[in-house]
Amino acid sequence: MKAMRAAVKKAAMAGASIFNVHIGWRVFMDHRDLEAVADMVKKMLEIAPENMYISLETTYTRKRSGA
Repeated sequence: MKAMRAAVKKAAMAGASIFNVHIGWRVFMDHRDLEAVADMVKKMLEIAPENMYISLETTYTRKRSGA
C-alpha cells in the first residue's frame, strides 16, 4: 500500500492524468481478494488529485484479481 500511494504521488507530481495499475494475483481465491483490491483503490483515490483517473488493468486468468 505504501508503495502504491507513493507511486500515485509521484505520478501526480509528474502531471499524469491517468494512473494505470495491474491489481495482481489472487491469494484467497474468493471475495477477500476483491475486497483487498477495493481497499487499495480507495486509499489511492484519497491522495490522487481530482483530475487523475485510477485505471485498473484487466486480467486474462482466474488466478489474477479482476478476472
